[in-house]
Amino acid sequence: DTLTLVRNPDYWREGLPHLDEVIYRILPNTQARADALLSGGIDIATIAATNWTQMAAAPSMKLHLSPTGGQALIVNVSTPTGKDERVREAISLAFDSERTARIIFGGLDHWDGDTSCIPFPTGSPACGDTAQPEQDVEKASELIADFIADGGDPKLTMVFGQSLADQAGYFQQELAAIGLEVELRSVDITGLTEAQSSGDYGILVASTASAGYPTVWNRLSASGTNWGKTDFPELEAALLEARDALTIEERNAAWRTVSDTVASERYLYWM
Repeated sequence: DTLTLVRNPDYWREGLPHLDEVIYRILPNTQARADALLSGGIDIATIAATNWTQMAAAPSMKLHLSPTGGQALIVNVSTPTGKDERVREAISLAFDSERTARIIFGGLDHWDGDTSCIPFPTGSPACGDTAQPEQDVEKASELIADFIADGGDPKLTMVFGQSLADQAGYFQQELAAIGLEVELRSVDITGLTEAQSSGDYGILVASTASAGYPTVWNRLSASGTNWGKTDFPELEAALLEARDALTIEERNAAWRTVSDTVASERYLYWM
Protein backbone atom coordinates (compact mmCIF):
# COMPACT_ATOMS: atom_id res chain seq x y z
CA ASP A 1 0.00 0.00 0.00
CA THR A 2 3.05 2.29 -0.16
CA LEU A 3 6.02 3.01 -2.40
CA THR A 4 9.11 4.45 -0.72
CA LEU A 5 11.83 6.23 -2.71
CA VAL A 6 15.10 7.20 -1.01
CA ARG A 7 17.74 9.75 -1.95
CA ASN A 8 20.54 8.50 -4.18
CA PRO A 9 23.79 9.73 -2.56
CA ASP A 10 25.63 9.19 -5.87
CA TYR A 11 23.19 11.17 -8.01
CA TRP A 12 24.95 12.56 -11.06
CA ARG A 13 24.03 16.21 -10.31
CA GLU A 14 25.61 17.61 -7.14
CA GLY A 15 23.15 18.89 -4.53
CA LEU A 16 20.19 16.90 -5.87
CA PRO A 17 17.77 15.41 -5.03
CA HIS A 18 16.70 17.88 -2.34
CA LEU A 19 14.52 15.38 -0.44
CA ASP A 20 15.89 12.47 1.55
CA GLU A 21 12.79 10.35 1.07
CA VAL A 22 9.39 10.34 -0.67
CA ILE A 23 6.65 7.94 0.39
CA TYR A 24 3.66 7.37 -1.88
CA ARG A 25 0.57 6.09 -0.06
CA ILE A 26 -2.14 4.35 -2.07
CA LEU A 27 -5.46 6.04 -1.21
CA PRO A 28 -7.98 5.37 -4.02
CA ASN A 29 -10.87 7.05 -2.16
CA THR A 30 -10.86 10.78 -2.92
CA GLN A 31 -12.45 11.78 0.41
CA ALA A 32 -9.93 9.68 2.32
CA ARG A 33 -7.13 11.55 0.52
CA ALA A 34 -8.68 14.90 1.41
CA ASP A 35 -9.13 13.89 5.05
CA ALA A 36 -5.54 12.64 5.28
CA LEU A 37 -4.26 15.89 3.81
CA LEU A 38 -6.27 18.04 6.21
CA SER A 39 -5.20 16.00 9.23
CA GLY A 40 -1.52 16.20 8.29
CA GLY A 41 -1.23 12.48 7.60
CA ILE A 42 0.09 13.29 4.12
CA ASP A 43 1.80 16.39 2.72
CA ILE A 44 0.57 16.57 -0.88
CA ALA A 45 -2.18 14.87 -2.89
CA THR A 46 -4.26 15.05 -6.03
CA ILE A 47 -7.67 16.22 -4.84
CA ALA A 48 -11.03 15.79 -6.56
CA ALA A 49 -12.87 18.93 -7.68
CA THR A 50 -15.56 18.25 -5.09
CA ASN A 51 -12.95 18.96 -2.38
CA TRP A 52 -11.39 22.10 -3.92
CA THR A 53 -13.51 24.59 -1.98
CA GLN A 54 -12.84 22.73 1.27
CA MET A 55 -9.10 22.81 0.63
CA ALA A 56 -9.02 26.44 -0.46
CA ALA A 57 -10.73 27.44 2.81
CA ALA A 58 -8.24 25.62 5.03
CA PRO A 59 -5.47 27.99 6.31
CA SER A 60 -2.87 25.21 6.25
CA MET A 61 -3.57 24.25 2.63
CA LYS A 62 -2.28 25.65 -0.68
CA LEU A 63 -4.41 24.71 -3.69
CA HIS A 64 -2.62 24.48 -7.05
CA LEU A 65 -4.97 24.08 -10.02
CA SER A 66 -3.77 22.08 -13.00
CA PRO A 67 -4.15 23.89 -16.35
CA THR A 68 -4.68 20.62 -18.23
CA GLY A 69 -7.01 17.65 -18.11
CA GLY A 70 -10.67 17.45 -17.27
CA GLN A 71 -13.71 15.35 -16.43
CA ALA A 72 -16.12 14.14 -19.08
CA LEU A 73 -19.38 12.36 -19.73
CA ILE A 74 -18.70 9.76 -22.43
CA VAL A 75 -21.49 8.10 -24.42
CA ASN A 76 -20.90 4.52 -25.56
CA VAL A 77 -21.53 4.78 -29.32
CA SER A 78 -21.38 1.00 -29.74
CA THR A 79 -24.84 0.74 -28.12
CA PRO A 80 -28.03 1.35 -30.13
CA THR A 81 -28.96 4.38 -28.00
CA GLY A 82 -25.49 5.91 -27.99
CA LYS A 83 -25.08 5.32 -31.71
CA ASP A 84 -28.04 7.55 -32.53
CA GLU A 85 -26.81 11.07 -33.36
CA ARG A 86 -30.03 12.63 -32.05
CA VAL A 87 -29.36 11.24 -28.56
CA ARG A 88 -25.76 12.49 -28.57
CA GLU A 89 -26.77 15.94 -29.78
CA ALA A 90 -29.53 16.11 -27.16
CA ILE A 91 -27.07 15.33 -24.36
CA SER A 92 -24.74 18.07 -25.63
CA LEU A 93 -27.62 20.55 -25.27
CA ALA A 94 -28.80 19.39 -21.85
CA PHE A 95 -26.31 21.20 -19.60
CA ASP A 96 -25.56 24.78 -18.65
CA SER A 97 -21.78 24.98 -18.17
CA GLU A 98 -21.83 27.62 -15.41
CA ARG A 99 -24.46 25.74 -13.40
CA THR A 100 -22.51 22.52 -13.87
CA ALA A 101 -19.36 24.24 -12.59
CA ARG A 102 -21.24 25.43 -9.50
CA ILE A 103 -22.53 21.90 -8.84
CA ILE A 104 -19.11 20.29 -9.26
CA PHE A 105 -17.03 22.87 -7.40
CA GLY A 106 -19.55 24.42 -5.05
CA GLY A 107 -19.08 27.79 -6.76
CA LEU A 108 -17.24 29.53 -9.59
CA ASP A 109 -14.19 30.72 -7.64
CA HIS A 110 -11.91 28.09 -9.16
CA TRP A 111 -13.24 27.78 -12.72
CA ASP A 112 -15.79 29.69 -14.82
CA GLY A 113 -17.24 26.63 -16.57
CA ASP A 114 -15.61 27.32 -19.97
CA THR A 115 -15.04 23.92 -21.59
CA SER A 116 -13.91 25.19 -24.99
CA CYS A 117 -10.22 24.22 -24.56
CA ILE A 118 -10.40 21.18 -22.30
CA PRO A 119 -8.24 19.11 -21.93
CA PHE A 120 -5.68 21.74 -23.03
CA PRO A 121 -4.97 24.99 -21.16
CA THR A 122 -7.06 28.01 -22.13
CA GLY A 123 -5.39 29.81 -25.03
CA SER A 124 -3.29 26.82 -26.08
CA PRO A 125 -2.56 26.52 -29.83
CA ALA A 126 -3.92 22.97 -29.54
CA CYS A 127 -7.43 24.19 -28.61
CA GLY A 128 -10.17 23.29 -31.07
CA ASP A 129 -12.17 25.84 -33.05
CA THR A 130 -15.64 24.45 -32.29
CA ALA A 131 -17.50 26.48 -29.66
CA GLN A 132 -19.26 24.66 -26.84
CA PRO A 133 -23.02 24.47 -27.47
CA GLU A 134 -25.43 26.58 -25.46
CA GLN A 135 -27.98 24.79 -23.31
CA ASP A 136 -31.26 24.23 -25.19
CA VAL A 137 -33.54 21.93 -23.20
CA GLU A 138 -36.47 22.39 -25.60
CA LYS A 139 -34.51 21.26 -28.65
CA ALA A 140 -32.88 18.44 -26.70
CA SER A 141 -36.30 17.20 -25.55
CA GLU A 142 -37.58 17.28 -29.14
CA LEU A 143 -34.62 15.21 -30.33
CA ILE A 144 -35.20 12.56 -27.65
CA ALA A 145 -38.95 12.49 -28.32
CA ASP A 146 -38.23 11.96 -32.02
CA PHE A 147 -35.78 9.18 -31.16
CA ILE A 148 -38.36 7.44 -28.93
CA ALA A 149 -41.09 7.85 -31.56
CA ASP A 150 -38.87 5.89 -33.96
CA GLY A 151 -38.66 3.02 -31.48
CA GLY A 152 -35.50 4.12 -29.65
CA ASP A 153 -34.83 3.08 -26.06
CA PRO A 154 -34.23 6.10 -23.79
CA LYS A 155 -32.67 3.98 -21.01
CA LEU A 156 -28.96 4.39 -20.26
CA THR A 157 -26.73 3.18 -17.42
CA MET A 158 -24.29 5.78 -16.08
CA VAL A 159 -21.14 4.34 -14.49
CA PHE A 160 -19.17 6.59 -12.15
CA GLY A 161 -16.64 6.49 -9.30
CA GLN A 162 -17.98 6.19 -5.76
CA SER A 163 -16.90 9.70 -4.77
CA LEU A 164 -19.01 11.32 -7.52
CA ALA A 165 -22.47 10.33 -6.29
CA ASP A 166 -23.67 13.95 -5.97
CA GLN A 167 -22.42 14.83 -9.44
CA ALA A 168 -23.99 11.71 -10.93
CA GLY A 169 -27.32 12.61 -9.35
CA TYR A 170 -27.13 16.04 -10.97
CA PHE A 171 -26.29 14.52 -14.37
CA GLN A 172 -29.20 12.10 -14.00
CA GLN A 173 -31.57 14.96 -13.17
CA GLU A 174 -30.55 17.09 -16.16
CA LEU A 175 -30.82 14.16 -18.57
CA ALA A 176 -34.23 13.19 -17.16
CA ALA A 177 -35.40 16.72 -18.01
CA ILE A 178 -34.87 15.99 -21.73
CA GLY A 179 -36.47 12.53 -21.63
CA LEU A 180 -33.60 10.12 -20.96
CA GLU A 181 -33.97 7.47 -18.24
CA VAL A 182 -30.56 7.14 -16.60
CA GLU A 183 -29.80 4.38 -14.11
CA LEU A 184 -26.85 5.15 -11.83
CA ARG A 185 -24.15 2.57 -11.07
CA SER A 186 -21.48 3.49 -8.53
CA VAL A 187 -18.22 1.51 -8.73
CA ASP A 188 -14.77 1.54 -7.12
CA ILE A 189 -11.65 2.41 -9.12
CA THR A 190 -11.22 -1.19 -10.28
CA GLY A 191 -14.83 -1.36 -11.41
CA LEU A 192 -14.46 1.94 -13.28
CA THR A 193 -11.37 0.68 -15.10
CA GLU A 194 -13.10 -2.58 -15.99
CA ALA A 195 -16.23 -0.83 -17.26
CA GLN A 196 -14.13 1.62 -19.28
CA SER A 197 -12.13 -1.20 -20.86
CA SER A 198 -15.05 -3.53 -21.62
CA GLY A 199 -17.57 -0.89 -22.68
CA ASP A 200 -20.00 -2.00 -19.99
CA TYR A 201 -21.76 1.38 -19.75
CA GLY A 202 -24.20 3.62 -21.55
CA ILE A 203 -22.54 6.76 -20.21
CA LEU A 204 -19.20 6.82 -18.40
CA VAL A 205 -18.03 9.56 -16.02
CA ALA A 206 -14.24 9.59 -16.36
CA SER A 207 -11.33 12.01 -16.27
CA THR A 208 -7.79 12.71 -17.40
CA ALA A 209 -5.19 14.60 -15.40
CA SER A 210 -3.23 15.77 -18.45
CA ALA A 211 -3.53 16.56 -22.15
CA GLY A 212 -1.98 15.42 -25.41
CA TYR A 213 0.10 12.30 -25.92
CA PRO A 214 0.09 9.74 -24.41
CA THR A 215 -2.74 10.34 -21.95
CA VAL A 216 -5.55 11.82 -24.05
CA TRP A 217 -4.36 9.93 -27.12
CA ASN A 218 -4.86 6.71 -25.16
CA ARG A 219 -8.28 7.82 -23.88
CA LEU A 220 -9.61 8.59 -27.37
CA SER A 221 -7.80 6.21 -29.73
CA ALA A 222 -9.42 2.98 -30.87
CA SER A 223 -6.06 1.32 -30.21
CA GLY A 224 -6.02 2.67 -26.65
CA THR A 225 -8.65 2.79 -23.90
CA ASN A 226 -11.09 4.13 -26.50
CA TRP A 227 -13.53 6.24 -24.53
CA GLY A 228 -16.95 5.80 -26.12
CA LYS A 229 -15.96 2.65 -28.05
CA THR A 230 -15.76 4.79 -31.17
CA ASP A 231 -14.97 3.96 -34.77
CA PHE A 232 -14.53 7.40 -36.35
CA PRO A 233 -11.88 7.26 -39.15
CA GLU A 234 -11.31 11.04 -39.13
CA LEU A 235 -10.71 11.02 -35.38
CA GLU A 236 -8.29 8.09 -35.58
CA ALA A 237 -6.34 9.71 -38.43
CA ALA A 238 -6.02 12.98 -36.48
CA LEU A 239 -4.91 11.12 -33.34
CA LEU A 240 -2.19 9.31 -35.29
CA GLU A 241 -1.02 12.62 -36.75
CA ALA A 242 -1.00 14.17 -33.26
CA ARG A 243 1.14 11.28 -32.04
CA ASP A 244 3.56 11.11 -34.98
CA ALA A 245 3.91 14.73 -36.19
CA LEU A 246 7.53 15.92 -36.29
CA THR A 247 6.86 19.61 -35.64
CA ILE A 248 4.94 21.31 -32.85
CA GLU A 249 2.87 23.23 -35.42
CA GLU A 250 1.73 20.01 -37.12
CA ARG A 251 1.03 18.43 -33.78
CA ASN A 252 -1.09 21.35 -32.60
CA ALA A 253 -3.03 21.35 -35.87
CA ALA A 254 -3.74 17.64 -35.44
CA TRP A 255 -4.93 18.15 -31.86
CA ARG A 256 -7.26 20.91 -33.07
CA THR A 257 -8.74 18.44 -35.55
CA VAL A 258 -9.11 15.89 -32.75
CA SER A 259 -10.98 18.38 -30.57
CA ASP A 260 -13.23 19.52 -33.42
CA THR A 261 -14.03 15.94 -34.43
CA VAL A 262 -14.91 15.01 -30.84
CA ALA A 263 -17.18 18.09 -30.69
CA SER A 264 -18.86 17.35 -34.02
CA GLU A 265 -19.49 13.67 -33.18
CA ARG A 266 -20.94 14.77 -29.79
CA TYR A 267 -20.07 11.63 -27.86
CA LEU A 268 -17.88 13.25 -25.22
CA TYR A 269 -18.86 16.24 -23.09
CA TRP A 270 -16.23 17.95 -20.94
CA MET A 271 -17.66 19.01 -17.58
